[in-house]
Amino acid sequence: MLRAYVTQETVHPLRGAVRWLGVGLGAAVVVGIGCCFLLLAALRATQDVLARLDVHPAWGVASYAVTIVVGGVFVAVALGRIGKGTLSLRRRRNRVRWVG
Repeated sequence: MLRAYVTQETVHPLRGAVRWLGVGLGAAVVVGIGCCFLLLAALRATQDVLARLDVHPAWGVASYAVTIVVGGVFVAVALGRIGKGTLSLRRRRNRVRWVG
């Protein structure tokens, strides 16, 4: 009986935490790769637009500036979406929900 209790209180929460961290790490990798592709697309699009406008070669820096600004927006959105979740299923189930 004691062994079952110890397993319930230690091993099961650790399994849940590892699963939670694994999903989070996988999502971070996928989102990171997607953001890199989007930033590359923004860079190539601005370079193409500037090439079609036939502007002075010094304006080539503008495409990198646009890419940096877009990357900054990505970072700002990501930092704004960071939230602290809970690992405990018990706490999530017992949370009081107000209906009204």
